Amino acid sequence: MEIKFYSGTNQIGASCFEVRSQGGGRILFDYGKPLDSVGAAPQLDDCNMIDGVFISHPHQDHYGFINELPKQIPFYMSETGSKLIKLSQRLSSAAHKAYDNKTIFLNSGKSVKVKDIEIIPFMADHSAIGALSFLIKADGKSIFYSADFRFTGRKPYTSSTLEQYFEKHKEKIDYLILEGTHIEKENASPKTEEQLEKEIVDFLKKPDKLTFVYASGQNIDRFVTFYRAAIRTKKILVIDLYMAYILDTLNIPTLPKSQSNNILRFPYKEQVRQFKRAKLSEYTDKFLKTYTKKDKEINANPSKYIFLLRSSMLSGKNEFNEINVKNANLIYSMWAGYQNKDDYKKTIGNWIDKNNILKKDMHISGHADIEALKKLVDIVKPQNIIPFHTNNPETFKKHWDNVRIVKDKEILEV
Repeated sequence: MEIKFYSGTNQIGASCFEVRSQGGGRILFDYGKPLDSVGAAPQLDDCNMIDGVFISHPHQDHYGFINELPKQIPFYMSETGSKLIKLSQRLSSAAHKAYDNKTIFLNSGKSVKVKDIEIIPFMADHSAIGALSFLIKADGKSIFYSADFRFTGRKPYTSSTLEQYFEKHKEKIDYLILEGTHIEKENASPKTEEQLEKEIVDFLKKPDKLTFVYASGQNIDRFVTFYRAAIRTKKILVIDLYMAYILDTLNIPTLPKSQSNNILRFPYKEQVRQFKRAKLSEYTDKFLKTYTKKDKEINANPSKYIFLLRSSMLSGKNEFNEINVKNANLIYSMWAGYQNKDDYKKTIGNWIDKNNILKKDMHISGHADIEALKKLVDIVKPQNIIPFHTNNPETFKKHWDNVRIVKDKEILEV
């Protein structure tokens, strides 16, 4: 078996590598864009001969280039991951078209075989729902690809699942391809999603005014955190068409539906137009028929509401302009680095300044801290560790003696 690393060995994002077997099997793992989305897709070796593409989770830095792959190549991913990728592509691409390659849905712990390569997916705790790690076996060798993960979200049991598997099967792992987004943060003490929820609840109890939330609609763990915080503080969570569509499309029994009792749905013109351009008119029309305008009620009782904010709400004249936002609160619950980008400064940043908004940063990362990285290494017990999805591959050597640094375009014999 050999591994070819196309990109992602010395940067966060642009994840992409290929596993090849002696019997001719070829599988691509992720095909992601750089975080800044600048640059062309990695040039794959004779991509028409690839037997399958395994996508770890629905973040652009892991799937962003898949529309450039030949249509005959099947994709493998979780069903929830596929739904979110297709929604993102329909809403954001110029053609409003999602990928149409054949998709095989993966289930955690259930082995699949592509030619002579066996892959066992494992559910991963990450800020993207449907995230997976992969155990890859061929030619008597084994690789474990962590992809993006953490043990501090709402699926901490994923570490126990791995412990049980490796304790039972005694797998010898030749290489662990290990994400290192936070490898340099040695003394960090990360909070859990439950601890974050408590902090948010405490914050919501104090102010007697409207609170906005700026967070990714696809971070379902974070949505659950704010939903639970709303229930605990007896507030109503205001969601947009996008969030409603995600909840209703995923249709997961443990998640609230868009018409749950303490959820208020709030459409606005720009987003309605966006959904109709993406050929989602049927859902949009149904949404609008069951919508009751509540702007006057929100303005009369602002402290009763937690309002999920989108930057597109701030452009042009739409229903959001009727909400009294002066002196409100904003909980910023995303990666802090986005606040340095021009599009944030021109929209959210400008809106904060203009309306005297009190901003409070309340967030935890979707990526593993050093203790989680060490825990995974202890579970997997690899012969070698390959740094991946990191700006600091050399830092791995401070923690482990069996680190093998690789470079983009390098081929590694296993």
